[in-house]
Amino acid sequence: MRQILSESKDDKEQFFEERTKRHIELVKKYCRRIHDYDSKRFKDILLQGSRHDASKFKSPERLPYIDISWYYRLKRQGEKYDVTPEQQKAMDWASAHHINKSPHHPEYHSRVDVPINPNNRDKPVDGAKVDATSMDKDNLAEMVADWCAMSEEVGGTPKEWADSTVNKRWKFTPEQTKTIYELIKEIWK
Repeated sequence: MRQILSESKDDKEQFFEERTKRHIELVKKYCRRIHDYDSKRFKDILLQGSRHDASKFKSPERLPYIDISWYYRLKRQGEKYDVTPEQQKAMDWASAHHINKSPHHPEYHSRVDVPINPNNRDKPVDGAKVDATSMDKDNLAEMVADWCAMSEEVGGTPKEWADSTVNKRWKFTPEQTKTIYELIKEIWK
């Protein structure tokens, strides 16, 4: 049985390291499934999977992502993680930095940096859709692998996530939308 971690900095950092490495391994698993499904169309997917979320281990994202990981860990356990306003600002900034600088996120492909909604990070700030129509097929595939990994980690399915976000939160072309659902159907569990 796994020991419950206390809230020390070392424990939070250890949890962040373990959780993020496990997430990356899951993304790589789904990238391999995409490659096995159609290696000609998604020729760079294995390389992209090997680089997934590497920015979270380096400054300026690392320290805030330690708090973000701990926050969601406690939230899933029904507990509250009290963060200072400074921590919250850093967490929001790091999340915005990550999605705006990582090509597997639709926000990267927007013409402007997209802020994080402080009330619900899974919804846009102003309700407007983020234009992801310039997202290439390999980044789109890595995004789907990320959704599958998150679904495996926290529950739900990537199709449920796609149904609630595709062309609601993020604007995709009809071809991109077709690819998203095709990949989910082919690689999910």
